[in-house]
Amino acid sequence: MALGHRKRPLVLTADRGRGKSSALGLAAASLMRERNIKIVVTAPSYATAETLFKHARHQLDRNSNGFRVVSESEFHWHTSSLEFIAPDRLIEQEIACDLLIVDEAAAIPSPLLIPLLSRFNRIAFASTIHGYEGTGRGFAIKFRGYLEKLMPQWRGLHIHQPIRWAENDPLEHWVFEALLLNAEMASLSGTEKSVKANTQAYISTNQMLTKAELLADPQRLTQIFGLLINAHYQTSPADFFQMLDDDALQVWITQSDDQVIGCCLLSEEGRFSEELAEQVTLGQRRLKGICYLNLLRHILA
Repeated sequence: MALGHRKRPLVLTADRGRGKSSALGLAAASLMRERNIKIVVTAPSYATAETLFKHARHQLDRNSNGFRVVSESEFHWHTSSLEFIAPDRLIEQEIACDLLIVDEAAAIPSPLLIPLLSRFNRIAFASTIHGYEGTGRGFAIKFRGYLEKLMPQWRGLHIHQPIRWAENDPLEHWVFEALLLNAEMASLSGTEKSVKANTQAYISTNQMLTKAELLADPQRLTQIFGLLINAHYQTSPADFFQMLDDDALQVWITQSDDQVIGCCLLSEEGRFSEELAEQVTLGQRRLKGICYLNLLRHILA
């Protein structure tokens, strides 16, 4: 894609942990060694693309006179360069490059991705499609529709073999199972007809589940978390932990034919004494479960 015909974007997809960011970093370094090229990387944040930069830097001789670090998010190799630029800045400013890499594209709204198609001739979109990060349905459905319309000769490549470990690694399988990284939504085959036939029965299936009920029914728990993952790309293992550990968090579901077709998480705020509130404010105590103070500091930063 980087050296062939113009206007033929590449969409690189992979499950979580396949090493697509590592592969992109290796490819970027290879291109920088072989020719004079300016590569721009964009992503929801630099932290998202940090793995890509790390692998690109490791492939180049950092003791060479040709290696020059401009900043944490930009370095040069002789006449080639690799630089991170935020998506909004790419759209607002006239920035030229030979190759644009969009990492974790599913985490970037489609209205920000579409203008890139007309501005850049060579683009590689990469996204996780499973395991918390890759469930931006706008990317999987809407954006691919735009690609078909605007760039019908786009190409897709899916990475199956991991870069970081061997195929069928037992530890990877265990992690995927334990953290529900492979959680899927329930199949809706037959459910639609049932809902349309008896709306009242459909409504009556709303219920709140206790932590014990969630743990006692792994299949239902997987369906619930599969819905959350597909609804929001930022769903993380911390959310799974909080769902099972936080007594102030209620889990409500809607079922039809024993299939979970909707869920709602309700967090009861407060419920602690003034003394505890003061101690938390002073940093002397932490609330049970997720550390809200650290979360607040992260948001403010």
